[in-house]
Amino acid sequence: MSDKELITHRVLAAPPEIVFDVWSDPAHVSMWWGPRGFTTTTHSMDLRPGGEWHFTMHGPDGRDYVNRIEYVEVVPPSRIVYRHRDEGETVPVRFQTTVTFAPLGPAKTLLIMCMVFDTPEHLAEIEEAYGASEGLLETMARLAEHVASANADGARAVGGLCDADAQNDQTPDTKENNGANTMHAVIDIASVFAILRPDLGVDTIRNSPEMYAALDRDYDRFQGHVLIAAYDFTEDWNSWECHPAGDETVILLSGAVEMVLRERGGDRSVVLQEPGTYVIVPRGVWHTAKVSGPARMLFITPGEGTEHAEDPSAPE
Repeated sequence: MSDKELITHRVLAAPPEIVFDVWSDPAHVSMWWGPRGFTTTTHSMDLRPGGEWHFTMHGPDGRDYVNRIEYVEVVPPSRIVYRHRDEGETVPVRFQTTVTFAPLGPAKTLLIMCMVFDTPEHLAEIEEAYGASEGLLETMARLAEHVASANADGARAVGGLCDADAQNDQTPDTKENNGANTMHAVIDIASVFAILRPDLGVDTIRNSPEMYAALDRDYDRFQGHVLIAAYDFTEDWNSWECHPAGDETVILLSGAVEMVLRERGGDRSVVLQEPGTYVIVPRGVWHTAKVSGPARMLFITPGEGTEHAEDPSAPE
């Protein structure tokens, strides 16, 4: 994550179709958008590339915040990209956001929200003036609560910002592993990885050279578990890998990456150039990556039985 980005990741207890609808329907949005104590009035919403969303956020102190968003890309139910425009704020607010709704099993969504500001200084200014990180924390908590209500199920934060209700929970699903007790923290998913258990609870583990040995030891060789982790790359992978236990989802967070999948009939390349774009690597397919510059990738990996090889044979 660069010093001009805010990124959060959450697992929500509904499929992408429902989460996308909750994000894009004004009737839903008014129920959760903004920090706690805020309400939102939508004046117009034209959900298409080039369309705009005009809305006013009403603060608990009676102050109104007029906002205008221009949609850059809309791909139901997997992706929304938009630009936030100045609307006469005391401190101008300009950034571009990519929201990705990635399927996680049959009834869960991994939501990734990446906000990129013009400069690190602009982000710092917004943080000081409006409390951007805290506001994002509370907004995502309200989204999780609304999705849970809309889908008659629970939702859990992972790899990003934990909501206030979770912080007050006396029996949290997150546990301490290798010194990483992250329930009450803002988490960098490249430093502290999330482990999705078979019961859909979430544990955490710190990224370290001993991590994979600890996963094998503490999680019965990772049977039935899913690892959610981000890695930074500056050069091509030096080996191939495959995951026989299930499909892997690979999501680009920054930079550009060419994923190479070794399939029947030859290698297939998938180029990821925009944050939030992703590729699903089928179960048992060998794959590697070519990197043209600094890049960050998020992996949702059924890790049981993972294999590595320098140059595997193509399947027959």
